[in-house]
Amino acid sequence: MKPHLLTQITFSAFIALALAGFTFLQWRELQFWGFLDEVSIKQQAEFAKRLTKDAIPKSFGNWEFVQFDPVNEKEIRLAGITSVVQAVYKNLNTNEHLSIFVATGPTNEICIHTPEQCYPGHGADTSHQPTAMKVYNDDNKLVAEFLNQTYHQDVNGVKVSREVWWGFSADGTWEGPRNPRSHYFSSRAMYKIYLTRAFDETTVPTAQEKLPQQDFLAAFIPELNKVLFVQSPTATSGEDGNQPSDKDKTNPEKGASSDKVG
Repeated sequence: MKPHLLTQITFSAFIALALAGFTFLQWRELQFWGFLDEVSIKQQAEFAKRLTKDAIPKSFGNWEFVQFDPVNEKEIRLAGITSVVQAVYKNLNTNEHLSIFVATGPTNEICIHTPEQCYPGHGADTSHQPTAMKVYNDDNKLVAEFLNQTYHQDVNGVKVSREVWWGFSADGTWEGPRNPRSHYFSSRAMYKIYLTRAFDETTVPTAQEKLPQQDFLAAFIPELNKVLFVQSPTATSGEDGNQPSDKDKTNPEKGASSDKVG
């Protein structure tokens, strides 16, 4: 056999093996991200079934439900979200309004869309990197670890700022990793929360012992976990659909709607 022909055959074989390996890795990634296997599809459906307007807590701690906000169905579909609830709550003592966005879907879709990608994509800017924020209850027990970032945007000639807190959970433990896709690589389905507070340049902050977002999440998350997770936060994967974690129009006066899906 001629040397150049042998070289050509060897190169062709190498390309074929490389393509086969790449295809296998892509197939494995799809499996991990929950797109192919029956267990993943079942778990995603179970997560979606649990997240409904009726399931969302209406009264807890110092907070009470005000209204549900509409969602953009087209953006929801494009984001790969299988179920979502967006609502506004107010603090009974301070009249502070917060908007919460709770969504679920396949892990890849839920984790790839985060506020730090979505808000700038809609024309907002920010002056700081995401900041890790811990949430404790009245007994000083850790309830959640979220990320937060503030975004600024002109809305009808008014510069509106939105402070967004976000976190993810597959089993009742809520965290805000900077790289959620790798952090939750083995999870088939996820929930995520965006908690948004909107304010304009005329807003004068008041001194508070605890941030309103911390006060809200400390009371909201334990109630939410009761309906989203059969066992929390140390659930095991199985028929209940839980998955172990990888780590043991905006009006500032009426609400803080995020107006973004991501």
